[in-house]
Amino acid sequence: MKIILSIGHPTPGTLHLRQRLAGAWSQLAAQHVLLPALSPASQAWTLAQAITAENEAGRPAPADLAQEHALLGANHNITQGSLKAQMQHVAPATVLLFPASSDSSEDATNAARNALAKLLHKAEVHLYCALPRPDLHLERLLTRRISDGAPLGALAAETEALLDSPHVDYRQLLAPWLTLFPKAPLHLHAAQDPDAEIARYCEIAGLPALPDLSIAPQQPRPLPRALLDPLRLANALAPGDFDFHAELQSRLGQCTLPQDADVELFGAEIRQRLHDSFAPVAEALAQHTGGGAAFEDLDAILRPRPIPLDQLHPSFLRALPGFPTTLFRPRLHALRQQLKKKRSDKSAAAC
Repeated sequence: MKIILSIGHPTPGTLHLRQRLAGAWSQLAAQHVLLPALSPASQAWTLAQAITAENEAGRPAPADLAQEHALLGANHNITQGSLKAQMQHVAPATVLLFPASSDSSEDATNAARNALAKLLHKAEVHLYCALPRPDLHLERLLTRRISDGAPLGALAAETEALLDSPHVDYRQLLAPWLTLFPKAPLHLHAAQDPDAEIARYCEIAGLPALPDLSIAPQQPRPLPRALLDPLRLANALAPGDFDFHAELQSRLGQCTLPQDADVELFGAEIRQRLHDSFAPVAEALAQHTGGGAAFEDLDAILRPRPIPLDQLHPSFLRALPGFPTTLFRPRLHALRQQLKKKRSDKSAAAC
């Protein structure tokens, strides 16, 4: 049995790839390729296909076929048991796995990873890794954390705290898998556009060309990057209050917002530090790409986008209600005060 184990951080092409694979599930299964789904209901669906050789009573494929595989969490025994059952009953020639990152402790994650290695020890494992450029990855990571309600500090400081983590030092990301599967080929490259990424994955996995989806792939709608700073402050004022998030997006979304590609989250100084921190990482990655550079455009890390977040604060202050002439809203008032304070702090620093 051949296992294509996809490791690494998410890229724009990751969800698109899994959705295309899920859309081609029946065609792949006919060629003895399994994309497992690990929830109880979804496992029942996949096993029914193996037993009946046709769609179970016309039921559509489960939605979580396109999700990552929760194989590394603290409760990994359940999901890994589900995977084992499908591998035994379906007996595929190739299994496509996309382990999700885990919020469990490092010890729990390591235990789950070791259990997975034990489960796959007789298989021919291939490690597939499409790595995003680190500044682009950090932009998406911080956006996702704010969207999830995390009460982050200033984004430049948050970025600086990640410079020695696996989110920048990709060697830490690869090391556990290379240790567990020392004989596994590592197919590593810089992330490409989604269509090129899918073509490359299919070539490495030995899959036929995937059919186009009849509808556009469903991508989660990211927060407008221009709103990240007020939403970050809102998370600190009201943790977990997504109604407050929605109200702010409605109010501030009425401002003229710049395109995401024009909004800068880090600043030139942090970008320089990120570039310097990643340089030895990029050099180390070259040993897994035949000596060629894994990334061709690292100097792009040094180029800030034209509009810093705090440049947008004045228009946001105008969009938030003033007091006391309008109905007093404590959270909006507190957010307004924080934005004013950041603006005055910047002015004082400039003096």
